Amino acid sequence: MPRTPTLALLGGGFSDDPDTLLDDFVLEASGRPRPKVCFLPTASGDAPGYIEKFHTALAARACEPVHLELFRRTVTDLRAFVLSQDVVYVGGGNTANMLAVWRVHGHYDSEPSRRPGYLAAVNDLALPGGWALDDGAAALFTGGRLVDVVTRRPGATLRRVDVGADGAVTETARPARLLGT
Repeated sequence: MPRTPTLALLGGGFSDDPDTLLDDFVLEASGRPRPKVCFLPTASGDAPGYIEKFHTALAARACEPVHLELFRRTVTDLRAFVLSQDVVYVGGGNTANMLAVWRVHGHYDSEPSRRPGYLAAVNDLALPGGWALDDGAAALFTGGRLVDVVTRRPGATLRRVDVGADGAVTETARPARLLGT
């Protein structure tokens, strides 16, 4: 039976942060002494520099870093590949690229048009409801279930965005633990 990967939604981490708080959280959350860590750089168009930054940041860590390029794909069985990982990092970048490839939306608070754009798309039923993550926050899903939300900066969190029974879009903020305190 394949492993159930830990899916880490990060607003920062190896690519942006001056510390390793979010990366430490994700690696520890895997529950493995040397987790297999997969990076999905889809939103950056599988940018070679971003992929290299991932491998450089994790090379000395107690983990096995790999990446999965979708624009220059060499993996034939995506499901088996992803399910063989312990941690899956989803990289940032151009959300439109990522949406076109696998219909996922990115960080919620770092660009002025993202939040209203996502709310409007959910309201118009152009996108389903889903999770909205602030920069500086990480959400941990295990077995498809949200188990933890952490942040490296006060105020950052994860929100659930849905259309309510009355047809109005709702946002429900999830409590987040502040790391490094």
